[in-house]
Amino acid sequence: MKKIKSITLSRLHQEESFGFHKLVYAEINSLQHEKLSDLLYKYGTALTDFDEALKQSRASVVTREITQLDEKRDKAYRGLAAQVRNSLTHFEEAKTEAAYKINLVLKNYGDPTDLPYIEENGVLENLIQDLEKPEITTCLETIGAKEWVSYLKEINSKFILSFSERNTEQSVKITGITKETRKAMDAAYATYVNRLNALVEVFEDANFTPVIEKVNKLVEYQKTVLAARKTTNAKVGEKVNNGVISSQELEERS
Repeated sequence: MKKIKSITLSRLHQEESFGFHKLVYAEINSLQHEKLSDLLYKYGTALTDFDEALKQSRASVVTREITQLDEKRDKAYRGLAAQVRNSLTHFEEAKTEAAYKINLVLKNYGDPTDLPYIEENGVLENLIQDLEKPEITTCLETIGAKEWVSYLKEINSKFILSFSERNTEQSVKITGITKETRKAMDAAYATYVNRLNALVEVFEDANFTPVIEKVNKLVEYQKTVLAARKTTNAKVGEKVNNGVISSQELEERS
């Protein structure tokens, strides 16, 4: 009698592993046997848990605090830009000239408030450095806008600190959850397969054969992918050793 073939599940990539298990579950779900129903349920639950962990790992790390800080720095930039624009038409010539010089600096960077979080942070850091140059600082004092720059610098620093801490915290947490749920899913699959194979051996039930053949096709396909990947990696490694491609290029390809 046919049995489900073995495969080293740990060699599969994350998304690849989920895809394999999802297809396998779809096939074995059609089997109705009292000795398998409890293990099928556990396998399905483990698959769902892993799916949820993957969704978390794909999601952007955004908290209410980060969103609020981003809104504050956007308002700070717009407040500064508004005061500069108003001063461009001031009746005092000194303020008009000062506003003109500041406006040239702002124009060099454009409006950063619609940029992605990290990109906006980089633009603002460079902008603030230019605004803190002695000549421009004097101009800011002339139009009474120096406090806007100080506030913008403070909020931008708080934002990137909060974002970095939250990103690190979430990455560690999500990586742990993903690893744990994948391990549980692989274990549930192995337990189910072992029992199914044992039932086949004991009862020699031909009703299992169609499903086993379908699962084995999935296993063989995945083994083919793994073998091809191993060959490709070996060839690339040889090229690195021979100096055909650099280790940096290898890293960029991976």
